[in-house]
Amino acid sequence: MKSMRFGRSTSAVALRVAGEHVQRAAQRLSVWREKQTNADDCYVRAGHEAVAAIENAIIELQNARWSLKGEINDDRIEREVRIEEFLTRERNGALDGADREQSA
Repeated sequence: MKSMRFGRSTSAVALRVAGEHVQRAAQRLSVWREKQTNADDCYVRAGHEAVAAIENAIIELQNARWSLKGEINDDRIEREVRIEEFLTRERNGALDGADREQSA
């Protein structure tokens, strides 16, 4: 039984994307901290972009969290189903064995 809520790689993808946002935030934060401004870049814009990148990283981390929680829950359900199937087979096998002993 495969996970139906999320693909198994959804949380990994969200974490990778969050990491990219964190790297972008760090890069833009360094421009802000150094107050670098040139023809192609402005430190004020860099500060705003750092904040946006941090917010995007938080969103992706939340996505990864929810995805992983879903995967863990799906796995728990899959294990419960396998255990119940195993116990049912064992019970049926034990009953079949008892019936054979009585008829012998």
